[in-house]
Amino acid sequence: MRWSRKGAPAVLRATLLLPLVSLLPAAGWAALESRPAPPSLQRELRIDGEFVSAGSLAVDGHGTMYVADTELQQVRVFSAAGAPLPPRGRRGKGPGEFLGLASVTVGRADTLFALDLGMQRVTAFTPAGKVAYTLQLPRAGRAKANYQLFAPSTGGLLVQYAIPYSTRSAGPGRAVNMRTVLRNGTLQPRPVFRFPDREALVNRLPGNGIMVGGLPYGRAPFVGMGPGDRLYFAWSGTPAVTVFDLQGRRVGTVRLPTTGLPVRDEDLDPLVDSYDARSPWRLAMQKAASQGRLPETKPAYKALVVDDHGRVWVNVLTSDDVVVSGERGLTYASRARLDQGGVAPSPWWILGADGRREATLSLANNVALSLVKGDRAYGFETDADGVQYLVRYRVRT
Repeated sequence: MRWSRKGAPAVLRATLLLPLVSLLPAAGWAALESRPAPPSLQRELRIDGEFVSAGSLAVDGHGTMYVADTELQQVRVFSAAGAPLPPRGRRGKGPGEFLGLASVTVGRADTLFALDLGMQRVTAFTPAGKVAYTLQLPRAGRAKANYQLFAPSTGGLLVQYAIPYSTRSAGPGRAVNMRTVLRNGTLQPRPVFRFPDREALVNRLPGNGIMVGGLPYGRAPFVGMGPGDRLYFAWSGTPAVTVFDLQGRRVGTVRLPTTGLPVRDEDLDPLVDSYDARSPWRLAMQKAASQGRLPETKPAYKALVVDDHGRVWVNVLTSDDVVVSGERGLTYASRARLDQGGVAPSPWWILGADGRREATLSLANNVALSLVKGDRAYGFETDADGVQYLVRYRVRT
């Protein structure tokens, strides 16, 4: 055995980012009381967009699909039939250009909004692809815009804010704020609500420096917006999705299952195998293991999506799920897939507003759903070589 929580050496390479799987916008809060038939999925599109690093995904009212390629620094666009369309933006500092493209969302009149963390601004594109306007995002004290962006129907934008990591802000208890930015660039003084930041592994360096990496099996927040401008928040270590209005008032709760599966030593071996022995993170991970700073249990789930009927789709973790390191940070993989090749099934539980399980679906472990809108479900499929494909399913009831 090469890993021990109480001091045995470990050969690890921690990556600098642990991707968050966000609870992305989906239609349907108004239909919470309805009980449609349990859905099933039938794949109808698999798009090889030659993505370099596909991230955030949005879909407009015509079925046009927008993918933020964070490496190419442009928004890739595909028609409802899957045909490539001219992209939005490119790398640069001018209007309609990006230095730190993070996320995209579709708002009123199918306006596409793209968040650039490098220049701390939002660019709005018309459906025809023209730049409608840009909005410079103000600071909130020491906090800056951080990853997520939503466009409520009532005006303004909702932007996630966080204080950049530093020796003063890297400890436990870091909080993230969801704040309203008006069209004129004014930041509303009161956050809509606060929530904990993702769990991270912080390595303090000699002097005044730090290195921040993903925490294996760490907990993460999931935040999204549904119709009626309802905000959904879940923490992968707690058994509920809390629903807020734009004033930050709690208006509902959906109970979620939790499993509390233990993290076993053998669950860490695939992570060890995915690291380079020359990584500067080796000592940091050894220290984390010896000090017991790695989680004792796995999170209860790894993705959540809300559909048109207000049902919560939960990709639950199983004993087969293990964390590995790849080009996009720490991600979950199937032990069976790693040992035997191919793909393995991964369960999705579909829960009603009262938390009762209405259906169980099985998708391949290499498919991550991001959005359920109308009678379509969207996500990304990653093959054994790390190549990403945009996939779309028809939701049948």
